[in-house]
Amino acid sequence: MAHRLTLLTLLGLSGSLVALSSPHETFSTSPFRARAIVPRDGDAANPPLLVNISKLPKTVEVNLTAAVTTLSLQPGIKSEVFAYNGHVPGPTLDVREGDHVIIHFRNNLPEPTTVHWHGIHLPVESDGSPFQPIAPGETHDYAFSVRPGTAGTYWYHPHPDRRTGFAIGKGLFGGIVVHAADDPLASIPEKLLILSDNR
Repeated sequence: MAHRLTLLTLLGLSGSLVALSSPHETFSTSPFRARAIVPRDGDAANPPLLVNISKLPKTVEVNLTAAVTTLSLQPGIKSEVFAYNGHVPGPTLDVREGDHVIIHFRNNLPEPTTVHWHGIHLPVESDGSPFQPIAPGETHDYAFSVRPGTAGTYWYHPHPDRRTGFAIGKGLFGGIVVHAADDPLASIPEKLLILSDNR
């Protein structure tokens, strides 16, 4: 049990218990007990994709807005959350090695925030560090190129000064999928599953 808890803590998923077989199934992993939460109105795997508005080759340009909204994360229970584009988890940023990425970000939250592209190598001005806050009502364009050799799964989240955990806990997080430039497995279907203990 100690090894499992250590692994969950390292992955940043401590306390996240999810079962995909039934929205009412209950299981126990003592000392934790959690009820499975699976969205009824969609596929638990594969959050929506951020829509590429660019017409240029090898360019991914998207709009991303952080705002307060109300969602049903459990059947019959409404929660006020912070969400990217109205979704928790936020829409997936789907890119390929060599792509130039532009994210037009708008902060509609009642507090300063940033967007940090966790694990992606990029210029400091697009890193979304706590030292580059975006005030409520303000916008910021993040831009970077996806380096060769970085294919994998990453995530994005806010990184406001001393408020990162709170903002992620309120719902601000989403996936990033970086495909290899020459992917020999491109024909195999993929599903992205993001685990969270949000309620």
